[in-house]
Amino acid sequence: MSAVCLLKNFDGTMPRLEVLPDGGRTRVLLHTRYWDREDRLVSADVEFSDVAAVRFSVNYLGSSAGSELFGLYELAGEEEKLRLLKENFAGRRRDFLLTGYDWQAEDPADLLNCMDPLERFDPADYHLYQQQTEGGVYQILARTWRLKER
Repeated sequence: MSAVCLLKNFDGTMPRLEVLPDGGRTRVLLHTRYWDREDRLVSADVEFSDVAAVRFSVNYLGSSAGSELFGLYELAGEEEKLRLLKENFAGRRRDFLLTGYDWQAEDPADLLNCMDPLERFDPADYHLYQQQTEGGVYQILARTWRLKER
C-alpha cells in the first residue's frame, strides 16, 4: 500500500470532529488549527463530502487526544476502501445483535441481510483519507475533500 501526503498540518490541534449524516451526502468536518509553511497559524476546517464510511481510533493511554496533527494522507488501494466499508457493515450487524435484534439469517428481506449498498459501491469513485494525530488516527472514505481556512 502507498500513501500521498495531501496536507502537512504538523504542530496543530484538532479540537473538534463533526459527522453530519445525510445519506449519500454525509459530510465530515475536522476543525483544526496548525502552522503553515510561512509560520502562520491557520484556523481551518478539513471538509470531506459524500462520506461512505468513517473509522477512528483514539490513543487514550499515550497522550491527550488530538493534540498534534501530523498530516492528511490519501491511501491508495481499492482493497483498503472495500475493507473499511465491509468492516462498517459487519459492525452494524454486530451492534444490532448486541441489543437483542432477532436476526433471521436465512431471510433475504431481513434488515441485516441487505447488502445492496455494498454491492453498488464502486471503489474507484471514492478516496480513502487518513488524518494522523498524536491522539489517534481517523480514516474517512469519501468522494472529495477540501480545506476551508477560517
